[in-house]
Amino acid sequence: MGTSLALWGEVTRASSVYQPHRPEQGALHQVVREHFETFRAEAETMRDGQGLPRFVEREFRDFLTCGCLAAGFARFRCATCRKDRLVPFSCKGRGFCPSCGGRRMTDRAAHLVDHVFPRVPVRQWVLSLPPRLRYVLAFDHTLCRAVVAIFVRAILAWLRRRAHRAGAADGRGGGVAIVQRFGAALNLNVHIHALIMDGVFVADGVDGVRFCPTTSMGEGELTVWRSSCSSSDRIVSGKPGASEWEKCYHPAAGNNRMSATSMRPAAGWSATVSRWD
Repeated sequence: MGTSLALWGEVTRASSVYQPHRPEQGALHQVVREHFETFRAEAETMRDGQGLPRFVEREFRDFLTCGCLAAGFARFRCATCRKDRLVPFSCKGRGFCPSCGGRRMTDRAAHLVDHVFPRVPVRQWVLSLPPRLRYVLAFDHTLCRAVVAIFVRAILAWLRRRAHRAGAADGRGGGVAIVQRFGAALNLNVHIHALIMDGVFVADGVDGVRFCPTTSMGEGELTVWRSSCSSSDRIVSGKPGASEWEKCYHPAAGNNRMSATSMRPAAGWSATVSRWD
């Protein structure tokens, strides 16, 4: 089922001493600084002169200026001792900058724990997609958002049905989904991580609600998830526009093909689950 973690522990106090992260001293910065131009030239010869996509090249160049005073800085002055300190701007990259990526990850995790999730069990769901579908979703953001919405709706509907069978009628769940675009080898691998509350909320009295956790999942329920073949073929081959996609898969249309009942084991589609109490 996964490893149990304490999501709501005490947060470490922020340090009162500013310490620059000095990215230019790191191995990654050195490799990019010394070999990026060679890599860019080789990529141009391998892609019929097109070179790297602009957003990829921009990510590399911005990373090289991250934490560099020459690329811009903010000046802070202490009102008591009148001491000045120059703080260089960060690149705010979303690709591979360890500093900016780690800061964004920490800020988002703190926000989810402090302001989004209540103190209830949370389960992580990971949806892995067929390779051909990964490339489509990598460049079609509307389609990617639609797949995320269908995936989350399928999980929430499955939790509501389990809760209904346990006597908790008209339950409502919730969660947060994040799209990850790369794999362990830094290859293009669009897949979806979803943190879903492991149960549902039901009305309790006039104004109150109570949380009904789901029962433990059996080994038979931890099967590979996938959409029906007709749904995946339509996604890859047809590539419908936003209006056609919403018409086919919007809940109001009653035609949610990627539902929990239509998902079956098959090669290429997989999901893993783990739980944090």
